[in-house]
Amino acid sequence: MFVQLEPGKDRPKWVPDSYLHLDFKTFGIADLVGATKAKCASLGIELKAPTAIDRARELAENVRFEEETRELKQSSPKPFREAQAGLNESLRQAAEAFGNGTGWKVAFGFDREASVIRANGVTVQFLVRDVYLNSCREGYLLMRVFDGALATPEEHQRGMSSFERPTERSKQRIPLTRTKEHGWCWVVNGRTLSSDEVVAQSIEELARGSQRSEEW
Repeated sequence: MFVQLEPGKDRPKWVPDSYLHLDFKTFGIADLVGATKAKCASLGIELKAPTAIDRARELAENVRFEEETRELKQSSPKPFREAQAGLNESLRQAAEAFGNGTGWKVAFGFDREASVIRANGVTVQFLVRDVYLNSCREGYLLMRVFDGALATPEEHQRGMSSFERPTERSKQRIPLTRTKEHGWCWVVNGRTLSSDEVVAQSIEELARGSQRSEEW
């Protein structure tokens, strides 16, 4: 079953014709659940409603998980720094792939407090905020999008700067969170995203740029 989340998009060519194609905006969660139950029934899978004990056990596990998450963030910056390192590696790979795929000059660099990726007249910057030596409880990334070229941390250390001050187009806080399924993730506009998904959004911003980056 293929579920189309965004309206107005054609079904990808790699989706087989035999797949059920469900437009989520039109049908919604109730029909999706119904279609899933019907498929389970056709495969001979018995669906059982959770008992009161099952629900209580799940609630207790969720409480323990949230308490553990708070303790990890409260006692060390390590969770944030590890998630930040994963984001930077995703950015590095995306910068290389984006440059090879478009032929554009793509700049990427980072240090402990910031990451910058730049191409096609647009810069995306990630600034680290409220992460301390012994805690990352309130830590978050500030994602800022600029029209214009902003220096990477390495370029800044070499004394390079923008010829003209870039214009900030948007900014948003991206807090650190944790899920049972995926570990440490980020919250973007109320959605929990992996580092790869956050980077995919930044690449979309670069692709919307209307001018080439300045030559450095």
